[in-house]
Order: sequence, then C-alpha cells, then structure tokens
Amino acid sequence: MIIFGYNENSMMLIEDLRKNKKRVILVAESIPDEAVDYLESLKVVIIRHHDNQDNIYTRCGVERAEKVIFLHEEDVDNLNTFTDLWNDFIKHDRKNQELTVYIHLKETVSRKLFSELEQTMMEDKHAFQVQQINLYEAFVQTLFKTHPLFKDKQESPAHLLIIGFGSLGQQIALQAVSQHKQSGKKPLYITALDKAILHIQPEWQQSYPEVQKHVPIDFRSFDVTKDALSTVIQKQQQPITHIYICLHDDELDLWAGIELSNQFPHIPIYLEFSYSSFAAK
Repeated sequence: MIIFGYNENSMMLIEDLRKNKKRVILVAESIPDEAVDYLESLKVVIIRHHDNQDNIYTRCGVERAEKVIFLHEEDVDNLNTFTDLWNDFIKHDRKNQELTVYIHLKETVSRKLFSELEQTMMEDKHAFQVQQINLYEAFVQTLFKTHPLFKDKQESPAHLLIIGFGSLGQQIALQAVSQHKQSGKKPLYITALDKAILHIQPEWQQSYPEVQKHVPIDFRSFDVTKDALSTVIQKQQQPITHIYICLHDDELDLWAGIELSNQFPHIPIYLEFSYSSFAAK
C-alpha cells in the first residue's frame, strides 16, 4: 500500500493497515520527527519527496503495488498528484492492472473536475484502476447508522439544523435526503447556517437541483461569533430535532455545542472536531 500525504486521516489509515499486517509506504513532503519515530516503530517505510527529485513512483515501486491512496488534506493536491502519476505511467509505459488508485475528493467542484480528467486522460483503461473516495461520506453513513434520523414510531418530521455548511455539512444534508427518500417518513426539513452561505448556496443548487426539489433547504447567512444561535432555533416554525455543528474551528464547535446543550438539552447535538484537538481533550 502506498499512501501520499501526511495528516490525521492518513495516520489512522496506516495504523489500521499495519494492524492487518499490510506493508505500507508513506510519501510526504514533511513529517515531524516524533511521527517518523512512531511510523518506523510500526515498520512503515517513509519516503520524503520534494520537487525535482528522482522519480518518486519508481522509488515507491508503483508497478508492484496493490493500492495507491492519495490522501492529502486538500483536493487540489490529490488531483495534481493523480495527474502526475498518470503522466508518469504514460511516459514510462508502465502497466499494473492489479493496481487500484484511490483519490480522496471532498468538494463537489473537485469531483466534477476529476470526472472531466477521467474522460480526457484515461485512454488506456488497463494502466490501472481508479476509484474516488470521500471520507466525509463514509463518516456520515456510519453516523446515521449509529444515530438514525428516522425512527419507527416517529410522529413529527425531522428538522436538521446544520451549523457550518462546508464539506461535512453538505454531506450530512445529502445523506439525510437519501435516507428520507428510502424511509418514506414524514417531511424532512433542513436549515443550513454559514457566514459564507451567499457563495455556497448557488453552487449547491446548481450541483444538486434534484435535492433542492425534494427537500428545499433554508439557507441562512450566519456568523456564530456574532449572532445568537438560540434565536434561530426558537424562531423555527418546525421544531429542530437534530443539530450538527461543523464549523472550521474546533473551539467554536465546542463553544457552540456547550451553549446549545445548556439551552436545548432535549435536542441531540453532534460536533465535528479533530481527534487530537483541544476540543477532543
């Protein structure tokens, strides 16, 4: 297994792979010394890569790999590395039909761009296999399986308040609509708050027109550092049944969660924060 990108997600994946006795190579530009020591204790091969170095794919042995996983934090880095790998296979006439390349893309725009890249680049389908992954999608599926939106004896409609409508918030909305279609339950309502909602809303409506027809989302411009969340909740015609806090700042998530849990103890509240963050501690 060859993993590109050092971050929290790749570290957790590596730990799981090593528990299952998989051989792992990690390729990254920079890694803290303490992380290097830990990875070496797990018997992970580390290759530090910088521009203009010897061919990284030859050094990794991509022609013998079972899986290559692009797991950088930013979609653009995963797209660039995928393009680079594809060009390398073409340039050196490489083939590995047993190889599956996984590329992590979380943004809608990135997934559209990748689809266009596939159409123009993947002329030789036998060079390797490609599969998109989205950790947010996998996470939300697990979340809803553990904490279902709809219950058998549920009488009132579900009303989701999503605070922070970025990649995770949007995935929560998509999965909620998908579950609602399958359940055939009472109406589903979604209210989305984000201080950048004026930029997010047009892109969402263009990307998911069918979702908007099925479950119209109430988009609201909202800055959690300035506006009162309690006012938004109290003014809803349909009572809020679930709150998902997905802001970019872990401490803001925690602050908003504590405030709302004190004021609305009957509403389940879910928070996003990094595993190693202050909020987690």
